[in-house]
Amino acid sequence: MPSTHFATPTLRRAADRSDAPALQADGHWPSLWRLAPVAAAALLAGRCGSEPVPVPATPTPTPTPRPKPNIVLLLTDDDDATSITLMPHLQELLVRQGVTFHNAFSSFPLCAPSRASMLTALHAHNHGIWSNTDAAATFRASGQESSTVAVKLQQAGYRTALIGKYVNQYEGDYVPPGWDQWASVFSEVGSNAYYDYSIRENTQVVNYGSAPSDYLTDVLAQRSLDFVRQSMQQQRPFLLWFAPSAPHVPAVPAPRHANDFATAQAPRTPSFNEEDVSDKPEYVRNMPLLTAADIDDTDALYRDRLRAMEAVDEALASLVEAVTQAGQLDNTWFIFASDNGFMMGQHRFGRGKDAPYEASLMVPLVIRGPSVPANVTRDHMVTLVDLGATLFALAGPLPTDNSIDGRSLLPLVSATPPAATDWRSEILLEHQMQSPGPTAVPDYTGLRTATEVYVEYTPTGEVEYYNLAKDPDELKNRLLDAATATTWANRLSAVRNCRGSACP
Repeated sequence: MPSTHFATPTLRRAADRSDAPALQADGHWPSLWRLAPVAAAALLAGRCGSEPVPVPATPTPTPTPRPKPNIVLLLTDDDDATSITLMPHLQELLVRQGVTFHNAFSSFPLCAPSRASMLTALHAHNHGIWSNTDAAATFRASGQESSTVAVKLQQAGYRTALIGKYVNQYEGDYVPPGWDQWASVFSEVGSNAYYDYSIRENTQVVNYGSAPSDYLTDVLAQRSLDFVRQSMQQQRPFLLWFAPSAPHVPAVPAPRHANDFATAQAPRTPSFNEEDVSDKPEYVRNMPLLTAADIDDTDALYRDRLRAMEAVDEALASLVEAVTQAGQLDNTWFIFASDNGFMMGQHRFGRGKDAPYEASLMVPLVIRGPSVPANVTRDHMVTLVDLGATLFALAGPLPTDNSIDGRSLLPLVSATPPAATDWRSEILLEHQMQSPGPTAVPDYTGLRTATEVYVEYTPTGEVEYYNLAKDPDELKNRLLDAATATTWANRLSAVRNCRGSACP
């Protein structure tokens, strides 16, 4: 049985995970222009009346092209937007050295549709992945794998690797196009096992057991480090798509972290175990109040999620350290994100996603890279569809044929971004029911603006509307007058099936 030892990085590891101070660094992009040689002037030595020798013109400096930047995408699974404050390496190395987006959303808060959107820069209604069920087979059959960000980056000269989770229900039976290095995980319980799993490593399948050295995050981290080091030795730009399963249920921590966060509790937001849900759609009204035992289970899962993310935090630190030692830090983009948010007690969801509520929709998104300003936040509304477009943009000009729906985030990580009001006024939300049941989230589409959210549930005709400026916890579903309801319905209808630049 293969074993992999993943060394804890030499960067400082905080002992108290609830308090993670960080160091400052400038992180500025150094100039790569080459200085031109200076021509020396000379005069003919000799007697009076000697003619001077003409001085040749100084040649125009030829700029050295900047090398293509490396890209590391660290994509977690079901992470929430708030607990990243308890990841000290992430805070020190990315948050304080880059841009954090406070209004980043998964437009379809479910794993497979969201991951397909990042790979294609398309909304679900355009890429066709509406469910986790048979997602990998559906994605393959659709032919969309031939036009993912991996394919475009590979065509642009990048060495590409996916290490970890692909889209759901991948069974290790093939390697999609565009990937030079492929190490995707699968198991009897899908891609969410932390032990007793298999990895398709290019042409072979390797099985892993239950020894401490088989802990999934550490194995994937070592594979990622190997890929990064090999790419830098070959002096090739690279895309690393590093996708651990953490902190997805069952959120198993590495043994070294099993006792951390012993007293942590899920945040008791105003919507936690919401008492009055009479204004909510039927599926929420069908949920009983969480019992004391339910809340204990929620808190236990919350602690395990934090523990599972510690190995991810260490892996990030080791990747940053590797590119630093190779002198490539100023030429490498680091992007940290999750495929969707996660509810921990909000609106009576003891655990879950899918629903069009803030905790489910909001995702962590932090970007550090060449010339990205340090320790900056942005309030612009962005989506994971935009993250896919950003990866396309890093490979070269974006297509102009409306073949992608997202917008590159590169203008937002510059020193002079457009105003939030000039960037986007609304984002599209969509979802399809995964399995029937009284508490299953029905099909819906919606719009989320800077201060409001409007959702239509297709099967039931129910509507939710919240004024987030006055009610950020979405406690009171407001009834709309007929004229306002019609305005919202028309706005949503205009973009429900949008494509390319027509998408909000």
